[in-house]
Amino acid sequence: MRPQSVFAPRAARVAMEHRIVERPAGVRPVLAPAGWSDAQIEAWLDWIAAEGLSDDACGDWLDGGVDAWTARLARTSVAEGVFDAGQATLFAEELSAVIRLGLAAPARSGAAASEVVDLSDPGAAAVLADHGGRRTAARLGAQAAQALADALAGVADAVDRCEGPRGDCGDPARNPALGRAAALARRCGASDADILRAVDGERPLPDLSPAIEAPPLVALADRTQIAAGAPEALLAAKAALDGGLILAFDPRDAETATALTTARMVVDLPAVMALDGETADDLAALTRLLTTALDLASPRPGVLALGLEGLLEAVAPLGEARTARAQSLAALVAATAGETSADLAALRGAASDWDEVQAAGQETRAARRRALQGDADPVADAALKTLQAKPRSRRHSAIGLFVDDAEARLRLGRGRIAAVDLFQTADGEIGRRLHPALAAALGAAGGDVQAAERHVFGRRTLVEAPGLDHAALRALGFTDIELAAIEHALAWAEDFDAVFSAPVLDAGFIRDVLGIEDGDGLLLTLLGVSDEAEAAAARWVFGHGDLATWAEAPAAVAALLADPEGAAAELRHAIAPFSDLADIAPETTHWRTTAGQAARLMGQAALDGRRAIPAAARRAARPPAADPARRRDRRAARTDARGAASDRAGGGAGGRARARPPQTARPPQGLYPEGGRGGPQGLYPHRRI
Repeated sequence: MRPQSVFAPRAARVAMEHRIVERPAGVRPVLAPAGWSDAQIEAWLDWIAAEGLSDDACGDWLDGGVDAWTARLARTSVAEGVFDAGQATLFAEELSAVIRLGLAAPARSGAAASEVVDLSDPGAAAVLADHGGRRTAARLGAQAAQALADALAGVADAVDRCEGPRGDCGDPARNPALGRAAALARRCGASDADILRAVDGERPLPDLSPAIEAPPLVALADRTQIAAGAPEALLAAKAALDGGLILAFDPRDAETATALTTARMVVDLPAVMALDGETADDLAALTRLLTTALDLASPRPGVLALGLEGLLEAVAPLGEARTARAQSLAALVAATAGETSADLAALRGAASDWDEVQAAGQETRAARRRALQGDADPVADAALKTLQAKPRSRRHSAIGLFVDDAEARLRLGRGRIAAVDLFQTADGEIGRRLHPALAAALGAAGGDVQAAERHVFGRRTLVEAPGLDHAALRALGFTDIELAAIEHALAWAEDFDAVFSAPVLDAGFIRDVLGIEDGDGLLLTLLGVSDEAEAAAARWVFGHGDLATWAEAPAAVAALLADPEGAAAELRHAIAPFSDLADIAPETTHWRTTAGQAARLMGQAALDGRRAIPAAARRAARPPAADPARRRDRRAARTDARGAASDRAGGGAGGRARARPPQTARPPQGLYPEGGRGGPQGLYPHRRI
């Protein structure tokens, strides 16, 4: 248990700078690594404040919070006899260096679920119904409170906008706008007293704090029953749709999901692999350090989880060798954490239930050794050597490799894996780029990265655009002046509606040359541009938003580029045998998934051998394109525009006659394909957010 100086010398070379960040009390300077984004710094400061760690006496970077945390653990190590004073100082320096290098971050500890319910129990249905009802009530209650606050604000606005005597403005009988607003507030549940206070100018302040969901339940089920579509499957599916259930098939998995003494930390694998050293040595040293830190943070032995973040990013360029390398990395972390846990058990005592899980642990070690046999990867070789050591009692009865904590990921500067990645430039601007992992995989496969960027983000020009190019616009009356303004606006616009309107186009030009009043409707529709032509031009200019339909993708990486989230999920499934804990990270389904459909998905997952089916078989939020009000407004705008165009074509009032081709119905999903808007091309990393 003697700590080694591995990371501190490297952390000394990290460039630091004072950054101006926004905090609850205002903006202020904070010393942080120069490569971190503002969001990452703020996430660390939030954690430091929540832990009560801010202490200027401990250091100057991140308000001294990280150094205060490491110093606290160092004191515990001395008190518990793990290290002597000199070793504790080195341990604290190494742990602080790990944070400064961005290699790891602490995550939320505690149980992942509240209790275990056996689906074979006759009372299980009532328990699940009660749990689901409380979660649904909390979700709908928050939405209803926001709707009521908005409605009462509308009452106050109706009075404020009224021009006349105060008594008349506050009388629904004399102020029709107030009458309508008051009726809406009444339908939202407001009492007469609430409405009268809003008339007097009182505005309810909505609660801006994020809603805290109740932890899910763990449902223990029989795998064959779920796979066969038994009634228990439908019962579980109904609860899972609201994110309130984790379906487990093994009592041990159910027990560990509810363990209160679960300590967690996340590891940034790409950052570890980017260090100037051997990946196997660095990853093993980091695992020993983090395992010790997590154990010192908990007064009692329990369950430990080291979440492997950036798994796909770390192995994306390796092609078909991705899965094998991911398993090697996972095996090394799990094996090293197990050996460190055994060392800690000799000093602080073994887990109370180790005798119960020891036999299963030996079988697991043997299975992992077999899985690594024949792998020439140095990381796999290091893991195999560690697994061949003599089994010893461990301080932690289970060691997992999965952690689902969005705040911890943000502290590492990581987000969801998708074709479009957001990042922060050195001058503080937010940009969009093709995800670096996908760009690396595409480059390794010999693909054209710039062509992929054009497909995702578009070309941002109408030159040679299909359906609506410069020639087509000239035929409609546009001159070089208007075309130049349009081209300039396409660099920042989100859609054509913002480009083909004032102030990009002069209102006088729209009225005098095109014969249309600005604001009468969608300009391109009024000019007779077909929906198909406009959609084709939009894809050319603004891109598709992803690579799912990119025809030029090399066959070796086509599946990865089309569905990066699916590829990441496959890697998580591949490393599951090396984790003592089941992967219970949410897997969101379509927002209109029914209980029957969810039951079929659960059955398939059971057939596939999944150890647990997580709570978010949960439905996704409704996408904006699927919002009925949004579709209705879009269709109404187009109908009005076509009506106005028809009037003008027939010589009606409001403008000169203009012939136009017949129109076909626009599909209901809106003007552009879902996700079909992009950003600047060729932007590569400074800081990620």
